[in-house]
Amino acid sequence: MDEKLMQRVKEGWKECCILNDSIADEPEISGEEEKTCKKIVSLLERHGLKVEMSVAGQPWSFRTQIHSCADPVLRVAIVTEYDALPEMGHACGHCVSGSISVLAALALMECTYPICVDLIGTPDEELRGAKTYMVQNGVFDQYDFAIMIHLDNKNRSAVKTLCIMDLKVDFFGKSSHAASAPWEGRNALNGVQLFFHAVDMLRQHVTPDIMMHGIIQEGGTAANIVPEKASAYMYIRGDKLTGTKRALEMVQDCARGAAIATQTEVQMESLYPPYQETVPSRVLSDVVAKNMEDLHLDIGDNNAISMGSTDFGNISSVIPVVCPTLKISEADIHTAQFAMDVKGDLAHEAICNGAYIIAKTILDMAQSKDLIAEMKKEFKMYYGKCV
Repeated sequence: MDEKLMQRVKEGWKECCILNDSIADEPEISGEEEKTCKKIVSLLERHGLKVEMSVAGQPWSFRTQIHSCADPVLRVAIVTEYDALPEMGHACGHCVSGSISVLAALALMECTYPICVDLIGTPDEELRGAKTYMVQNGVFDQYDFAIMIHLDNKNRSAVKTLCIMDLKVDFFGKSSHAASAPWEGRNALNGVQLFFHAVDMLRQHVTPDIMMHGIIQEGGTAANIVPEKASAYMYIRGDKLTGTKRALEMVQDCARGAAIATQTEVQMESLYPPYQETVPSRVLSDVVAKNMEDLHLDIGDNNAISMGSTDFGNISSVIPVVCPTLKISEADIHTAQFAMDVKGDLAHEAICNGAYIIAKTILDMAQSKDLIAEMKKEFKMYYGKCV
């Protein structure tokens, strides 16, 4: 263990635990993180950091330069998340994750290595995916790699995630009295129901990695009126973006077929850009694993695929990334119990350990030109381009 680095981490630990608990007490959902963002920025400014707001035009995003030099051997982005879930607060643990990133950044302020490190605040992960727009605008192109830590009920040195695409489906029919003249109507809700049945039948004809799940958002206004409009919203996930796009096209065919069968009209649109699969760097995950072992953390199955999705995956399409997980609860994420545990002892311990892991991984990479070269070669082999 790097005792000097751990000491710097511990110097800011209490302050970042207070930040975490404050964010947890006032959860703000995706796109509405005004207070949360201001709490983080205020802390950074108290430490003398100059903060740029609205990066790439994304509300409640920020970027600050933690450490810089004229001729860096490494440029790194520490990614920060801080949005909450509707009605469940921080059941995804972003208050802890964000506090970890902030503490890691503070611990690196006084380092003497020839590196450039930026802390980037990325809001709206749970819904719209601000990182997707940041990637499109080249925000991450200047960095050699990006790193952050997520929370879970297991410790892992890295995780893969699925890509995800969304689809809003609106059926339009014709209203009529459901008893006296149903033959005059065209039932939009029937279109939605048939659409879901078609998707269920489609499941046996897609590859095992494909997942399709959705809800009915609108199904009519009264039981005695044939619904003239009904709406559904779906997520389609998969291991690879190409396969997920093909599955989306098949789901769209289900909607078209349902409209034909019910003599209704259908309109479809994707509301948000796709989240790409997260492909963690093996080089980075190996360095992370060593640092987790130095902290005597039990590391689980590092090859496990998280069945969730994140816009962090879009960053992994332009530069190498790694996103370890730390255990703060026995419960699964996105549950009420997990939301309660983000202020517990394990969460506070994770803030300290996570900040050390991020900072130490950055310093370890900065000391090895061979590791940097291997990381870039690995990325080029997967994506066919070099950072």
